[in-house]
Amino acid sequence: MTLDKTLINRIYRQYSLAENEFEDFQKYDDIVAMKYGGIPNLKDEDYYVEFVDTTGRDIVQQAVNIYSTQRPKWDVLPRGLGDVDTAEEFERVIEWYMWKAAQMGRKRFHSEALINACKYNKVCAQLEWIDDYFCVKIYHPSTVVYEYGHKLQWASVVNNVTAVSIIEHWSGYAKEGWAEKTTRNDSIGKGLRKILELVDADPEQRMMYVDYTDDKRRYAYCFPVGDERIDDSFGYDDDGKEKNDVIVIQDKKNELGFINWAIAEGEGDALLSPMVKGNYYNNINDTESLKRTIAFRRAFYPMFIQNGREDADAEIDMSGAQVVIKSPTGASLQPIMPPPLDPAFNELSAQDRNLMTSSIGISSSSSLMASNIQHSTLQEQIKLRLAQLEPYKRITEQAFVQVAYLMFKWAKKKEKILKGQVLYSRGSKAVEKGNYERGSEINIEPDQINLDALYIE
Repeated sequence: MTLDKTLINRIYRQYSLAENEFEDFQKYDDIVAMKYGGIPNLKDEDYYVEFVDTTGRDIVQQAVNIYSTQRPKWDVLPRGLGDVDTAEEFERVIEWYMWKAAQMGRKRFHSEALINACKYNKVCAQLEWIDDYFCVKIYHPSTVVYEYGHKLQWASVVNNVTAVSIIEHWSGYAKEGWAEKTTRNDSIGKGLRKILELVDADPEQRMMYVDYTDDKRRYAYCFPVGDERIDDSFGYDDDGKEKNDVIVIQDKKNELGFINWAIAEGEGDALLSPMVKGNYYNNINDTESLKRTIAFRRAFYPMFIQNGREDADAEIDMSGAQVVIKSPTGASLQPIMPPPLDPAFNELSAQDRNLMTSSIGISSSSSLMASNIQHSTLQEQIKLRLAQLEPYKRITEQAFVQVAYLMFKWAKKKEKILKGQVLYSRGSKAVEKGNYERGSEINIEPDQINLDALYIE
């Protein structure tokens, strides 16, 4: 099957524009993972002592700790006084499906989205329907390219993955028996069989994977690569001809009629941006590594210089009340004072730390001095520090609202009844359709969903 060059050029254009941003994302990941390349001229020496600053990791972890216990509270605007009960039903159904989606993944997508908002100032999520429930998958922003107009025009995954992971993902969409060639008119199964042949030859085979979606089309293909780097040829050789080993997995109409992606960006910078743009992370690691390397090398600095004899060494006698150094006959000892460490290292490190802390604008709330402070004052100080994370929470909220809209779009398009249960009671208030006690079932019919009048916060 021939590749769609017009579509791939569209993806390549956006990927090229975002390459510098993706490089920054990798640096943010290195800071949080506490990866540091070391000082080139020293890192291979036996005496080299490496230091890795944990400030970036601590700040992101602080955000995780603050919001990991939070549960999003949903608010659907009633369309009138008589619509209050219906709006609450919508809220409870959203809560239910979001809670189920958080249970299905390896990680709770709520926390993962918040981490991405802090680290990258962006959240990319895809909504899928699996086993009678919605599944929200959070993608690393460097693996997603897209184009926005007045709305999301298209989105595409561009990533280097294992061939096995492609089979695991797409086997649920192929017809039953695809591996045994017992099905017909199954383009997905045909593509997966080709990938399976590569896996049989090399279980660790890597693939360049592209999965494109707009409101009219779904297009996915892949081709084998030799390492884990992104191959920006996108399936073409140097002469612009299609490679022979390209495998088209799917090329079909988008039956949903909308893009099942939620993508939210912040207006400012990522939380760790100053550490990368100001090079604070590397500078602190360099100066601290140099300082420690010098200090460790001087830990057993020579005490004296012996002159006069080379065939005998001075002895240190610690048996008496005083430590005595005994020099050999005919030799003299010249005491040596160890030189102090260069204070410039401490000054540079302290300067970089102060600049980094002030530019990031956040510090640990646990470091607040709580003695002799009124409770109300302390609470306001905590709120002030947590407010530094508010922009990143807003990014996550925007993405979650988009996901909620997609749920109702999906139910409306597929004429699916959304069946939810009340997770917790808000009192003993009774309404005509139920009392909303914990465990009560709520159903939303497709005819109840008016997307034009639906407003979710």
